[in-house]
Amino acid sequence: MNTITNIKLTYCAILTTFNAEKTVVQALESILAQTITPAEIIVVDDCSSDSTLKIIEQKFSRVPNLKIIVN
Repeated sequence: MNTITNIKLTYCAILTTFNAEKTVVQALESILAQTITPAEIIVVDDCSSDSTLKIIEQKFSRVPNLKIIVN
């Protein structure tokens, strides 16, 4: 039997957005509230025409592992 101890699980959370100004804060807060914090959070915005990106930048600018990709 092969037993591995001290395994550190890591994962990357990916969130896609499109005109999500009403829901993006709740979605990102949910990701950040998980028991195991993701090593990286990637938000991919698909050309939102509302304030989705502005909201993310204002509310989550201090999250060091957050990356934003804009199509």
